Amino acid sequence: AMGDEADPSAIAAAARAAGATLCLPRLGEEGTMDFVISDLDIAALVTGPLRIPQPGPDASIVEPDLIVAPLLGFDRAMGRIGQGKGYYDRAFVAHPDAFRLGLAWSAQEAPTIPMEPWDMRLHAVLTEREWIGAAP
Repeated sequence: AMGDEADPSAIAAAARAAGATLCLPRLGEEGTMDFVISDLDIAALVTGPLRIPQPGPDASIVEPDLIVAPLLGFDRAMGRIGQGKGYYDRAFVAHPDAFRLGLAWSAQEAPTIPMEPWDMRLHAVLTEREWIGAAP
């Protein structure tokens, strides 16, 4: 999580306990984002673009089944506002079969989020209060 974004660590711990393979995003210099296998060892992360800690270049790239996306705002129509760099928007396009889950605080809900033609809606949003949207 960056800044005031909802922290996904509890979800990651539950997923790992359930036997899921966990991945972290790895940003490329050209605006791309891969998902790579990670044991979440913070000491093994390197500083990537935008000064975000991420797995190093030797981590294995995978095709995600689920993408948990941080956000700054969302609406009940599953629109989202991110940090504005478009990494998750491009990742959603690159992995169209992955379930798109927004992770947010309930206070980040807005009546309407403006959507651009290239924006992809989430399938669901998880807040500290409720699950909103489709079941995975």
